[in-house]
Amino acid sequence: MTDTVPSAAKSRVKRILRAAIGIVITVVTLYVVYRDTDPQEMLNALGGFNLFMLVPFTFLYAVQLWAKTERWAQLLERGRVKLRVVFSTMMVGYTINTLLPARLGEVARVYLLHRRAGIPAGRTLSTIIVERLLDVALVVLILGIALLSVDLPDWVRSLVLSGTILLVFGTAVLVVVAYLPRELFSKIKDRIPALERLPFTGTIEAGLTLFVEVIRTPRGLWALGWSIPAWLTMVIATHLVLLGFGLDVPIWASMVVVGATALGMIVPSSPGYVGVYHWLAANSLALFGVAETPAETAALVLHILGFGPVTLLGLYYVWKDGLGSIGGLAEESKQLRS
Repeated sequence: MTDTVPSAAKSRVKRILRAAIGIVITVVTLYVVYRDTDPQEMLNALGGFNLFMLVPFTFLYAVQLWAKTERWAQLLERGRVKLRVVFSTMMVGYTINTLLPARLGEVARVYLLHRRAGIPAGRTLSTIIVERLLDVALVVLILGIALLSVDLPDWVRSLVLSGTILLVFGTAVLVVVAYLPRELFSKIKDRIPALERLPFTGTIEAGLTLFVEVIRTPRGLWALGWSIPAWLTMVIATHLVLLGFGLDVPIWASMVVVGATALGMIVPSSPGYVGVYHWLAANSLALFGVAETPAETAALVLHILGFGPVTLLGLYYVWKDGLGSIGGLAEESKQLRS
C-alpha cells in the first residue's frame, strides 16, 4: 500500500505538469498570434465570409469522416465490428482528445472497442499506431508536393524532415516487431520485467498479429487507399474556406496549412490544440502573402470547423450510448491493462 500512494501521487504530478506545459504553450502562442489583432477588423473579415462555401465544405467533411471510418474498419478487419460502432467510437475518441489533455482519446478508443465489441486491447492499439503512420505518410506527401511547387522557408522544410524521420522510424519498428519471433519476444519480456507492467501487455501478441496481417495482406493497401480521400478532402475543404474569405491563394497554401497543422499537433498543448494550431495556420497563410488579420481570422474559423463537428458528434454518442461523462470515460479507459 505504501508503494501505491507515492506512485499515484507521482502520476498526478506528471498529469498536472503535462497540462501546465500545454497551457503555457497555448497561452504564449495565442498571445503571439492575436496580440496585435484588431477585433473589429476580425469581425469585418468574418462578416465578409461567403457562407455558401459551407455547403461543399460540409459534404467534404462528411466524406473525410467516412473515409477515416472505413480505414479503421479495414484495419480492425471489415465486418468484425459494426461500422456504426467503429464510427461512434472514433468520434468519442476524437472528442476526448479535443476536450482533455495527453491524447487520452486514443486510450478511450482501445477501451471502448474492448468493452463494446470484445476486441483485444493490443490489437486496437496496433490499428491506431498504423493509422498514425498512414497519416504521417500522407502529410509528408502533401507537404512534399507543396515544396516541389513553391519555394517555402526552412521551418516548413524542417516539418517535412521531422515527419519523414518519424515515418521511417515508425515503419521500421512496425516491420521489425511484426516479424519478431514469438519465442524471442517472450525472452525479451523475461529479461525486462518492466514490460509486464506496461498497459496492454497481456494482449500485445494480438497487436503483433495485426502488424503481420497489415503487411502481408491487402488490408494494409486498403487502409492506405482510404487515407488518400481522407486527406485529399481535408485539403480541398480547407481551400474552400480560404476562398470563402476571398483569399486569392493557390492550392499549395491549403496543402501547407493542412500539413503544418497536422504535424504541429505533435507539440504538447492544451485540449483542442488551441494556440499551436492557430499559430501554424496563420503563419502558413502568411507565406502566401495573406495579410495578418485575414490569416488569423481564417485560422480561427478553420479550427472551429475542423474540431467543432466531431466534438459535437462525440458528445452526442456519449449521451446516446449511455457512456457516462467524458472525464469518467477517460478515467475508466486508463484502468484497462489487458
